[in-house]
Parts: sequence; C-alpha cells; structure tokens
Amino acid sequence: MKIKSFVEDHFKVNTIEIEIELVPGLPGIKILGQPEQLIRDSQFRIVSALHHLGFELPESHQVIVNLKPMRGIKKSQGLDLPIALGLLHLSHQLPIPESFLSKELWIYGSLSLNGEVSSYGLDDKVFYKRRNGVFLTGPGNPNLFADQYVLKTLVDVTEPCRQEKSSVKNENWRRPEPTPFFWNTEQAQLLSLIGLGEHSCFLGGLPGSGKTSLARSLWSLLYDFKEEKRIEVQQLNRYYGRARGWRPFVEPHHSASVRAMIGGGSLVQPGAISQAHGGILFLDEFLEFHQLVIESLREPMETGRIQLYRGENYKSFPAEFILIATSNLCPCGYWMPARKSSQQRSCRCSSRKLRSYQERLSGPMMERFSLFYLLSDELDEGQITSQEILNKIIRARNFAERTRGQYEVNERVESSVLEKQLKGEFSDLKKECGTNYRRWVRWLKVSRSIADLEENPAIERHHFIEAYNWSFHSQDLLKARIH
Repeated sequence: MKIKSFVEDHFKVNTIEIEIELVPGLPGIKILGQPEQLIRDSQFRIVSALHHLGFELPESHQVIVNLKPMRGIKKSQGLDLPIALGLLHLSHQLPIPESFLSKELWIYGSLSLNGEVSSYGLDDKVFYKRRNGVFLTGPGNPNLFADQYVLKTLVDVTEPCRQEKSSVKNENWRRPEPTPFFWNTEQAQLLSLIGLGEHSCFLGGLPGSGKTSLARSLWSLLYDFKEEKRIEVQQLNRYYGRARGWRPFVEPHHSASVRAMIGGGSLVQPGAISQAHGGILFLDEFLEFHQLVIESLREPMETGRIQLYRGENYKSFPAEFILIATSNLCPCGYWMPARKSSQQRSCRCSSRKLRSYQERLSGPMMERFSLFYLLSDELDEGQITSQEILNKIIRARNFAERTRGQYEVNERVESSVLEKQLKGEFSDLKKECGTNYRRWVRWLKVSRSIADLEENPAIERHHFIEAYNWSFHSQDLLKARIH
C-alpha cells in the first residue's frame, strides 16, 4: 500500500511516499528510510492508540514501513496517522473507503496515546501550493487540498468530515509600532535610505552617538512583503519559535562562532544569517566579532544564500538579509577621523592598537556595505518622528511601483536596469571606480534610492554626489587612515 505525506526540511516541507506492507514475523512496526527519532517513536504512539480504540497489531505479521525517497534523514510530526491507517486497512480491521483509494491519497497527522488526531508542522507552509488528490488530516489545518477531510480519531476514517474551503489569514502579521524617537535631518535621511532600498549599512561613531537606537528603529520601517514572500518569512518565524509575525530582526552576540553565524555541524543546521532571511541581521560591536566570522559574511551578502558542505552532507539555506553593523572605531571608543569638537573626550589608544583594531575591517568586507557612515559627534536635536520617516518611505515605494513597475527593493535590482535610468553624463564618475565594479554598483543603487525619496524618475548627477557622502566619504577617510 502506498500513501503520500509530508516531512519537514528546516524551513519548508517536502513530499514523501510511504510504502506499508505486512510480512510474516513477530508483531511490531519497523520503519525504514532514515527516520529521525521522532518518527521512530511513532510505533509506540500507534500501538497505544490502537489498544485504546480496541484494535491490535496484526498477529504473526510485522508491519514494514518504507519512506521514499530513502536518501536523507526524515523529520516529521505527522506520520503516525498514515502508518496507523495503512496497517489497519491492510489487516482488514478498519478499511479506508474505496472512494479515497481510487484517487491520490495524502495523509498527515499525529496521534495521542488514546487515538485522537492532531496536526502540527504544516500550518501555512504549503497552503499556497494547493494540491490535487484526497487529504486526510487532523483539525486545524488550512485547505491544502481541494478535497480535504478532517479526522478527530482514527475510527473517523469510515465517515470523515469534509473540510469546507477557507482562506488562511495572517492574523499575527503586523508591523511593529515605529519607535518613539525624534531624529535630526541627517539621521532621518539615513533611516529613509536603508528602509527604502534595504541597503547594508556600517555605522561608526562614538559611544552614545545613537548607533544602536538608530539600528533598532529600522525594524518597523521595513517594506511589508507581498503574500508569498510573507508566507516564507512566517515559516521561518514558526521554525525558530518567534511569536511576532513580522520580518526577522536577529542580533547575535559578538562572541558568536562561524558555525553559529553561517551554519554547519555534522548534521548541517542553519545559522544566524538564515534566521535573518527576509529581515535584519544586526551586528552590534561589529569589530569585536572574530575576523573569520566577519569575513564569512562576504559571499552570502552577494548571493543571498549560503552553501554548506560538511563531508558528504550538503545544504543550501536562504540568507537574504540586510546587514546593519555598528561599531566604535577603536578599543576605547573615542577615535573619529576629522573630529570637530574639542569638548569631547579624546582617544587614548596607541597608533599600533588603533591600526590593528581598524584592520579587522578588510577592504573587501568594507565594500560589501552600500552605506558606510560615521555619525557626527555633534548631535543636533531632532524633530522628525519615526512615523514621518515611514510615511516618506511608503510614498517613495509607491512611486517606484507606479512609475517603473518595480516591486523589488533597489538593493536587489540589476545594475543594468538602473543604468538605463541615468540622466546626464556619468563616464567620469564611473571612471573614478576604475576596475572596482562593485563600488559602481553600490553607488548606483544608493543613488536610485535617493532619487526615489525625491520622487524623481531619473537618476541625476546630484543624486550621485549625495550618495558618495553616504557610501564612500567616510569609507575613504578610514581607508586612508589604515593604509
């Protein structure tokens, strides 16, 4: 007998085929196909449920269960029900209706020790890929199939309750309230650029200059995803047990290892960059992270995925995140290039210690940041609220969708598309980048975000000049100091 069901694969579910046969031997259940411990334990739940409902394992026969495909370890909370119904059908104790067997049969559900059926692990993971066939499951699942039936206990299979069509609501998906801070013009423009274009950003500055508050305020300013992308992020939220239905905000401590950051292990598991997929990866005290941890971020920042090879194991995890890194620029925290204020406390680090600290930020890593900004030590009193910044971002987003039909954020748009929107002569600016094409691409994308905030359909020269100040002015100052 063959039944189809689902197994979990980190952030998503995969379909499998369950083969069930009775062979002569001692009564028992043997599960093949690399089941995880949770699946292996299902034999005990099934035996208890059968006994409670007045059924029993087939006499003088062993139940052989084979999970296909056989490669890869299987993890699922819902294979109790298909195995139990399969063995009851084959032993003629509780036949599955022929109307179900004549179609492609899908079964998913877990059993309590008294035979009650429940369903965990599916939720909204697969509802947008509605399938054909007959689906038997426990209460609480959305309509994954056009022909879906609900069982409260095992014996309900003879007269199951047809589940009416329903729409799945993202009732827990909501934007966090904007932070109650006031921002000056400089800070407000920086927040607008990151929130609109979702550009990666390095923020340097003195202790107490507002780096961390600014970074945390970004969470509520992010774009609200469309339905399918929202479902993908909700899968992550459920997988990691995050209660709030909004885009992730992940903040690992600076003592995190490479494995904790990008993933790994003998049984390859995702790391912090995959937890932050679709949201913000906030690395406070960035230069305190180990050098290998910092450098390991370079490839996923470019590709939006992390490919992990550990012996014979290979996994590819999503890692499309917005990196927000904040740091002081020296161990004592009080060094800044071109300090203007003589009233502030001066740096007490030696030249050797200062150089060594700043060299932790390599040139290739530095260029992964689209925005690289050193916050001023002369803080002006702010009058712009976070809600006003959010309103400005929404207007700019609507402008991009209305005028260009662009639904991707600027950081994810191909440079060839943006180059067609240039207005004027830019060969001299492109020449400044030399062979460093990545620098030109970053410059171009930030310029597009500045133009969108002005609701300008073209990218003009003054947008590039402003983008230079946000992206490269502080970077060039720091490079000159290091080298």
